Amino acid sequence: MMPKTIKFLLMSATAVALSGCATIKNGAYEKISVTSNPENALCRIYREGQGYLKAVASPGETYVMRDNEALTVTCSKAGYQTTSVVIGSEQREEGAGLLNFVNFGAGFLVDQGNHANKYLPDVIHVDMPLL
Repeated sequence: MMPKTIKFLLMSATAVALSGCATIKNGAYEKISVTSNPENALCRIYREGQGYLKAVASPGETYVMRDNEALTVTCSKAGYQTTSVVIGSEQREEGAGLLNFVNFGAGFLVDQGNHANKYLPDVIHVDMPLL
């Protein structure tokens, strides 16, 4: 059996190593809502460098993996012009920066690897003009 002191030190080291890590706080995926005017359009989601990801009917929600590359949302509906919007992700630290420094950058490296510190807007809206 492991002495209590060693157990405590291991648990403390693990907590410090994981603290501030956006991966644990945010996860690798994020939920986005897609809306359009008019509603009930078919919206396809593409990612720069990766191509087609998925489709969602508007209004609708889906999950996309966090990434540095922009998303393009293209919506179409009969009688309306097919319209695309390009949405870039932004980086937010939300206090993780200092804690990642404390754990010698381990959390920072993990966050950079899976883009857990990147965010898209909660709602992506596409206006489609009449043909």
